[in-house]
Amino acid sequence: MIKIFNILLFLLVFLNPLFSNENDLTSFLENILQNDLDLQKKENRLKTLIARDKIERSINWFDINFAYRKTSNELTRDQTEKQNEDQKLEHSDIKEEGERWWIELNRTFFEKDFDSVYDLLNAKLDITLGKFELDIFRIERSADIFSDFLEWKRADLVLEISHEKLKLQYKENMILERLFENNVIEPDDLIENLAEIKKIEKEISQQKEVISQFNKTYKNLNVEFYEKLELFSQIGDNKADTTAFKEKISASLSALNSMQKKILSSLRRKYYYFYLPEINLSLSYQKKNIFQDWEIMEDEEFKLRERDFKELYPEAEVELSVPFNFWGNTSGKYHLIKSLERGVLTKFAEAEKELQQFENKLINDFITALKDFSWQEKIFELQKIKFERIKKKYEAKPSLLGKNPEIAYKKEEFKYKKAELDFEISQMKLYKEIFLINYFAEK
Repeated sequence: MIKIFNILLFLLVFLNPLFSNENDLTSFLENILQNDLDLQKKENRLKTLIARDKIERSINWFDINFAYRKTSNELTRDQTEKQNEDQKLEHSDIKEEGERWWIELNRTFFEKDFDSVYDLLNAKLDITLGKFELDIFRIERSADIFSDFLEWKRADLVLEISHEKLKLQYKENMILERLFENNVIEPDDLIENLAEIKKIEKEISQQKEVISQFNKTYKNLNVEFYEKLELFSQIGDNKADTTAFKEKISASLSALNSMQKKILSSLRRKYYYFYLPEINLSLSYQKKNIFQDWEIMEDEEFKLRERDFKELYPEAEVELSVPFNFWGNTSGKYHLIKSLERGVLTKFAEAEKELQQFENKLINDFITALKDFSWQEKIFELQKIKFERIKKKYEAKPSLLGKNPEIAYKKEEFKYKKAELDFEISQMKLYKEIFLINYFAEK
């Protein structure tokens, strides 16, 4: 029992972190994407479109107007009446308290200008297609970030080799200068070596620039990235799931087609009523309360009087509005619907084309990376065999490598390191393409 418990404890402590971190590379890239300015601009633009669309759709419902008014008036009235030559005098002080509630619903149907139809349709198109474009752009930015890290890795490795090569070239240059002074060699040999030194120094400068630019953008994330890439290559799903990827593309194309049909169906329904006059509908309900307190002095006789008014005003109003140039307005709306219909078909066709190109690019990049890795692996193996043979010659009898055996040996060692570098980078590029395909398929 204790033995079984120890085994379970080992699995829990040592293996669980591996499986829990299986998607660390995904989380790592997504954390970087959260701070990516280009992606943030795209996301913010889409969020703005969605928010504005909600506002536009909300104001296309009934407008609700509510008002409350309270009044307090003081009136003074003097009245004189003559009847049968008798004169009556009346003086009144009136205090009036009033309040009024008013609610109104307004709605316009079949607008003359078609502005809301145009705006809402374009907003729907931009939002629908913007979501698909954002998914593709996210993968493209992930690929760019991945490439930046691989470029840094190459620059770092090349820089290390280049410094060693430069030392060797300077050492060889000193030997060649002595030989040239003794008229043993021609100037061409020295010129060729100096040109190689110049080439290496330029390469070092370029690689330093790559590393400097990388550090400005990503700071010290390179170590963490390669740890997660190493983990991905060991225990992650390091095989490209092209089947799931193609199924995801097919599902996306089906979703695009479904949205296209939905938008076109909504647009084509307008053929049935675009020629109708604009209808403005208004429903209102008013409630009014007025209380009057009268103090009346009539022929020196004082009286008090109170009045209480309650009024209800339910109203409904329908207004039909037709432009004077009815034919021009109707013809314009018809051609606008036709134009919008063609625009929908064109934009969705472009989106489908972009999605198919995206699919082809990722698949082709994966196939290319796989072939490149295969070739680099063979080249590296052959270069390794070649270097081991030269190493045996150098250790057994250095003179077999020529007049400068140490330099000749070092040059072959650099070729071996370069082949190893190319093999390592090609492997990382392959993992990059595998990751991108699986990342899109999972999303």
